Amino acid sequence: MGLGVVLTALGLIGAVVAPGRPLLLYQPAQGPATGLIATSFVNPNHGAAFLILATFAALGLAAQARALNTRALLFVAATVTGVGVFLSLSRGGILSLAVALVVYGGLQLLRRGDPRGGARRLALVALLAGGVLGGASWLAGDQIVAELQYQRAELPLGKLALWPSGWALARAHWLVGIGRGALATALPRYLAPGLPAGATYASLENQYLQLPADWGLPVGLAAIALTGAALVVWWRRRRDDAAQLAVVAAVVGVAVHNLVDFNLEFLGVALPVAALAGMLASRRPSRERRPRPTGPLLIPVALVLVLGLAVLTRVGRSSADDVSQALRSGLPASAVRSRLAQAIRWRPADYLPHLAQARLALATGQRRETMQALNRALFLYPNSPGIHLTAASALRRFGHRRQALLEYRLALQAGAPSAELLDRALSACRTPEDLAALLPPHAPALVSQAVEVLRQRGRLALALALLHQTDQGALRDPILMSSEISALLAAGQVEPAVERARALVVRHPAPASWLLLAEATRRASPGAELTVLHRARQHHASDQPLGLALAGALTRAGRHDEAATLAEGLLSAGRSSGELANAHYLLASIHRAAGRSHRAAYELEEARKVLVANPRR
Repeated sequence: MGLGVVLTALGLIGAVVAPGRPLLLYQPAQGPATGLIATSFVNPNHGAAFLILATFAALGLAAQARALNTRALLFVAATVTGVGVFLSLSRGGILSLAVALVVYGGLQLLRRGDPRGGARRLALVALLAGGVLGGASWLAGDQIVAELQYQRAELPLGKLALWPSGWALARAHWLVGIGRGALATALPRYLAPGLPAGATYASLENQYLQLPADWGLPVGLAAIALTGAALVVWWRRRRDDAAQLAVVAAVVGVAVHNLVDFNLEFLGVALPVAALAGMLASRRPSRERRPRPTGPLLIPVALVLVLGLAVLTRVGRSSADDVSQALRSGLPASAVRSRLAQAIRWRPADYLPHLAQARLALATGQRRETMQALNRALFLYPNSPGIHLTAASALRRFGHRRQALLEYRLALQAGAPSAELLDRALSACRTPEDLAALLPPHAPALVSQAVEVLRQRGRLALALALLHQTDQGALRDPILMSSEISALLAAGQVEPAVERARALVVRHPAPASWLLLAEATRRASPGAELTVLHRARQHHASDQPLGLALAGALTRAGRHDEAATLAEGLLSAGRSSGELANAHYLLASIHRAAGRSHRAAYELEEARKVLVANPRR
């Protein structure tokens, strides 16, 4: 309890004078510690777990304190550490604290002895919860709410998204598990599609999946079941002791927290939990026990055992370190291959040395070695976009163009950056069948990007063939419709482009849709785009690109004064430096077309001043 109060106090001071520096002393190697307060655990989840233990340690001491001032002081300490849990910004910690408070309230109601005291005991729990919520809201309510609502775009389910992959790994190695420390190399084989493929997963962040995965289902599930049974036995034995019930609630809170964390892997949390569990498991208070003589050699023997285990424990490097060192060593290719083979012998289930072997063999044109290494890497990490891209490059080099397209497609489905990949893959496409092999079905965004790449390269016939074979339902997507209109205009098919642009405006009447319709109408009949742009301005009067397009159309029609008046209005309404510079350039082109060269030069100079004053914008 004392350590929890000290950590919270130092974290509050550090949030003001030394943000991100645990204990006000140092900055972690990976950068400033996250959370509103930084604890010595650095990781906010682990710090929150320790503060949960401290909160209920203070609550348990307050429950057995007889003096009112002592009880009040301990109650304040519990409130301070509870606020620290919220200020850590650990969502798992906040939820676990709430669960532990609910459990403590429920256990108090089930206590033996004084049934009438249930309301009073629940009032104390409610008072603690109110104090924690009030203090956290007063200090950082907005930041806490924002953190609770935050969702990562690439992993919308957060840590829960890894659970199916972890369970598949545990079931595949159900008898004896994969062994401690092997998760980073064993998990990629079982990663579900859609998970970020470039990340390294060193932990499942769920101890109830990590135990069966490491030790096998018999040992892991037995450990979990026996722990739960022991906790029930301890509660039944201590249900008449308010202080011991606080310990039970603390242990339950940490157990819940380990659904989304692995704080029990760290001694700073595991040792306090073990000490509290030992208190619960004690059959008699310590004062009733008879002293037992401790053997004089017990402590030295224990130290020898600990030192022996420390010597025997090898702190190995990761495969990434081995591969990086081998590739940067500057040694001949044969020596690099030897180092990579050694890395594979040390960690045969890691895909990275196999991938490095494949790329090295590909660079020297060794077909058989390249494909063998790629097959091993793909078996170990089937959803890796990097491996699929390397396989596509190898297959193209060795003359298997259609298979290379399939590998490009798998890389797209695995999450490879589509813009860069399509730029490389479309150069290998020659027919519509090649495009069908490359692009996944029901992917209008990818089809749109492919059409744009083909249009920029002048391969209009292939772009239109791709659009022709695309599902009609997908062609109603606004992005794909815009790409189709641009391709039709580039191919000179103006009338179909006008019809599709009108359909786009009806379906998606955004400013960009009106601009496409205006361009198609201008191609069909110069000057006719004025009517379209006037109608668009009626719907989107404040849109600057529409105003710029209308002013340009008026200039081309010789209506310079109307164009200048419109451009002056756009200049007065401009907010950003880009909008101001565009308006000045437009005025310069209008005055130049009207023969007013001095005014045009003035507007160009004004545009230059705007850009010089705001170079980054």
